[in-house]
Amino acid sequence: MARFKLDTTVSILGTVWAVRICTEAEEPRLKNCDGFTDKTTHVIGIRDMPDDCSLGNPLDYVKKVIRHEVIHAFMFESGLAENWEHIEMGQEELTIDWIAIQFPKIQSVIKQIYDKLEEVRG
Repeated sequence: MARFKLDTTVSILGTVWAVRICTEAEEPRLKNCDGFTDKTTHVIGIRDMPDDCSLGNPLDYVKKVIRHEVIHAFMFESGLAENWEHIEMGQEELTIDWIAIQFPKIQSVIKQIYDKLEEVRG
C-alpha cells in the first residue's frame, strides 16, 4: 500500500519540475534506487516506502531522498552538474559558496514539497 503518494510540481531556478513519490510498478526507473532526477524530462522520482519496510521512520527517509534529488535538480538547472569538479579529498570553495547562495531557494522548494506531502497525507 502506498504511504506517501505525491504528484506535484515546483519551480527550480525558473524551470518547472514534477516531483512524484510512487512505487516501482508505477515508475520503473526506481527499480534499483530510492530516487532519481531526470534532467531531460524535469522529473524527480522518489520511491514510496511500503508498509512492511524495515525503516523506523520512513517519512524522515523519504524527506532525505527528496532533499538529495532536489539538490541534483538545482545542480542541473544552475549549469554546474556537467562542469562539477570532483575532488577526492577536502571541500572546494565553489561547493560551499554555491550551497550558501542557493540554500534559501532550495529550502523554499523543499518546504513546498513537504507541505504538499502533508496535504496528501491528511
